[in-house]
Amino acid sequence: MAINTDSEQVVFRNTYDIWGDPQVENARFASDLAALPDGHVVLVALKDSGMENLDESGIAALKEIGASISGPLGVREGYALIGLKGGPALAERRGLKVEVEAALPCSVTPPPPLPKEPPAAPAGARAAAPAGGRAPAPSFGGTPPPWEQRVTPAGTATPPTPPPPSPSPPPAQQQQQQQPPAAP
Repeated sequence: MAINTDSEQVVFRNTYDIWGDPQVENARFASDLAALPDGHVVLVALKDSGMENLDESGIAALKEIGASISGPLGVREGYALIGLKGGPALAERRGLKVEVEAALPCSVTPPPPLPKEPPAAPAGARAAAPAGGRAPAPSFGGTPPPWEQRVTPAGTATPPTPPPPSPSPPPAQQQQQQQPPAAP
């Protein structure tokens, strides 16, 4: 998330799947941070895995907002940073469980709510896969949680890329699952 300290507005609130697509997401992450003017507040958080796939461009981008890390993080290592673009980190921590707090150099106007998804399909109906070949992400009460939304600087949300569906069991296992157990 990036905040313009002059206008006190959220500029963007994006997610980056650095674990799932390291090359593309490191470049997108670095590009988004490079486009920010100096003085913007940037909040970065990681839970579980992903930052072990940081490359030089991702690490350099974090250093531009005050990060002290010098390389990728360990597997399942959490990370949180509140920093200023072109300035110091206001708070930074890494470990199994991390929380950070910092006094911001401005107040912040809450951003508008994320756009709502279209109405859900009737129970049992299957949505067609989009052009990319992946099925849409599951819905949580009609709207994916904010951490799974990517919002462009224009304020429009794009749904997250869901993981590929799990394979179905081989036919022999399906038949075994469908037959009732034998009577004793």
